[in-house]
Amino acid sequence: MKKFNIVLLLALLGGFSVANAQSNTPDGIYIKSADIAKHEVSFPINPVNKSDKIVLNNFFNGGHIQVTNNGRKKEMNKKEIFGYRYQQQDYRLFNNTPYKIIDTSGFYLYSHEQLAPQGKGYITVKVLYFSLNPDGKLFKLTLDDLYKAFINNDKFRYALESEFHTNDDLTVYDSYARMYKVKHVFMSNAPQKQVYSQVK
Repeated sequence: MKKFNIVLLLALLGGFSVANAQSNTPDGIYIKSADIAKHEVSFPINPVNKSDKIVLNNFFNGGHIQVTNNGRKKEMNKKEIFGYRYQQQDYRLFNNTPYKIIDTSGFYLYSHEQLAPQGKGYITVKVLYFSLNPDGKLFKLTLDDLYKAFINNDKFRYALESEFHTNDDLTVYDSYARMYKVKHVFMSNAPQKQVYSQVK
């Protein structure tokens, strides 16, 4: 119980520090993954200047982003940037598609809204993805891919087996701990030195 409280406290404190840093970060473009870790944007958007804006061009996986900074318009290839900050939320670009960064502790967790068929129409569903590091390949958050990614972390794999029985269980959010349950389980079972294997 004591260990749980310490881990939870560290997670909450980390969450608060990240939230505070992000709240002071203006919208703009992240050129490299290191920029997002430091919350340093290139071409920051000045909220006072109404001409400053980001045009995402996300329809049909458009390959460019237009940024207007201090009245100057610049077009950037999505393949040349890591991601962007828009409406006080960080996104990573992967294969020209934006993924919302929702947690960076231990490993990166993302969400992405997709259309799914329902009846005679479609509904929007939130799908979770993960990567081992900021620049790593994205994988859908499934038990199978987590097993492969953390094959050398026996404690975490055993915890996955006991705590989660379906892929849907991985999407449970603990509002009390203010994090996804899978993240809390990982942090509670992370070794001192984490050794990752590449998901194939």
